[in-house]
Amino acid sequence: MVYGTGSVELGGVSYTAKSVAGFLGGDAADLTIYMGNAIIKIKYYNGIYYAVVKPLGAAGLQRFNSTATLTVS
Repeated sequence: MVYGTGSVELGGVSYTAKSVAGFLGGDAADLTIYMGNAIIKIKYYNGIYYAVVKPLGAAGLQRFNSTATLTVS
């Protein structure tokens, strides 16, 4: 289990996380990130990630997926 703060970059945009919660294990992660005005859900496994950015109080969402390197510090 993981929790904390930090930053996330998706589609060339950097997001500052107010809180992060989720699970890390081996080469996998399942994270929910709260940014104050939006929520990001990221699932990462073996070099591939899937992410959804959902603005709070607004319609719509953005989806991202690609290869990535998971860095946790």
